Amino acid sequence: MPLVLALSLLVWVDTRGWVVYRAKRMGRDGEPFSRLKFRTMMPEAEDKLRQMFEEDPKVRAEYLTYHKVRDDPRETRVGPCCARRAWTSCRSYGTFCTGR
Repeated sequence: MPLVLALSLLVWVDTRGWVVYRAKRMGRDGEPFSRLKFRTMMPEAEDKLRQMFEEDPKVRAEYLTYHKVRDDPRETRVGPCCARRAWTSCRSYGTFCTGR
């Protein structure tokens, strides 16, 4: 639980916005479901991505190829750390805390 609180505080201090968001996923038999995830991108990430595409065609090509941008300025400071360790999903914390 201390890890969840620490990450929540770091995301909030970095962005002053919502710490988690509801991500829609496709489940068993095609049934959609929602899960809570920690926010690893700045709130205005989509607008910033469009701006990056306009300024540099190489960024657009990289994103279309890999669906990622190296050294992405849209990420929060804790985003890369969380993503590398798969800590973005709140479900992971429940598994981690219960030892499953």
